[in-house]
Amino acid sequence: MKFRFLIFALFVAMFVGINDVSAKGNAAPVGMFEVEIDVAVISPTQKLNFDKNKVGTNIGVELRYNLRENPFDVGLHLDGNSFAREPKDSKELFRFSSLNVMGVFDFNINRKGFISPFVGIGLGGAMIDNMRPMKIGDITDKDRIKGAAFCVMPRVGVEIMHRFRLTFYYKHIQNEKLNQNNSHFGLGLGIALGGGRR
Repeated sequence: MKFRFLIFALFVAMFVGINDVSAKGNAAPVGMFEVEIDVAVISPTQKLNFDKNKVGTNIGVELRYNLRENPFDVGLHLDGNSFAREPKDSKELFRFSSLNVMGVFDFNINRKGFISPFVGIGLGGAMIDNMRPMKIGDITDKDRIKGAAFCVMPRVGVEIMHRFRLTFYYKHIQNEKLNQNNSHFGLGLGIALGGGRR
């Protein structure tokens, strides 16, 4: 239910922003291609059957194509992330990791300004690679759980000086057949190379 609400809110924000741009004429010409490198702090959305969630990290790269003379961009996003959960009856951490590939679409507000808010969404796939400790006698080993999942990433943020991007996002990654949930929130800081005002 929360996931559906986030998607609905995203499209409402985009609709309102489109009307704002149409009314004010604040689209601005920009460079066609840019690459963004970003690092984010992430936090799992649910504890599940665990006692504690541990903060993790996400490292990503994104290639974007800016549509000239209008406020949209499309691109390809690749990232890898990892976080941990701690069970109640053990101090051994369960590791949750995924490699994600998505097509992304953003709507930019006030692109010609010093600060340009944006709202967007990413759709694609994730390769899950989770590890849980296994006790075999006195030996602790790792059991790996691998699989694929659909990945959805609504996001909002601001671009500053046409170069730095601060992004808050929710990434939905879940494989119900494997009973694995890698969904998380993230707050990232990125730097865009190329693009900018023209």
